[in-house]
Formats: sequence, C-alpha cells, structure tokens
Amino acid sequence: MTGWPDGRARCPWANPKNPLYIEYHDHEWGVPEHDDRRLFELLILEGFQAGLSWECILNRREGFRVPQIAYYTNTKSGETVNEIYEDLYKPGLYP
Repeated sequence: MTGWPDGRARCPWANPKNPLYIEYHDHEWGVPEHDDRRLFELLILEGFQAGLSWECILNRREGFRVPQIAYYTNTKSGETVNEIYEDLYKPGLYP
C-alpha cells in the first residue's frame, strides 16, 4: 500500500489516472458480495478478463451491464437463446 495525493493508502496496481479503477479499488475490491445480480456481473466480467487487464474490463463495464441485465431478465422470461444473443451484441463492448 502506498500513499496517494488524496492521503489514502492504495495498492500499487490501482492506476492513479483512472477514476474507475480508483472507485473499484476503494469500494469493491476485497469486499464480499452476496447479491445474485452483482455476482453474475462479476462472473461475466471475470470471464471476459481472461488475457486482458482488469482495468480494460472496468473501462468497458457499463457496456457489459445492459446485456447482463437483459440476459438475466430474459432467461427468466423464457426468451430463446438467439433472442438473448441479439440482446448481448451491443455497441460499447467491442472496440
């Protein structure tokens, strides 16, 4: 842990130039999660992270949220797999 300009101690891996990363470090990293939807979000993000930096995934997180909600909701409403895949292909996920 190192001291930062705002006086907080943070891990050296947290990028000081990325507010999303700082927000994640300060409020989510290492905090137990019990909500099913949040756990599902983290599972999806972790899967996409394979081979990429966590910072890259956090920068695209908002793009992942809409499809995750669609998938989670639509699987409960009986939508077909093809309909769900159409919902999942949204701008903002892919560069």
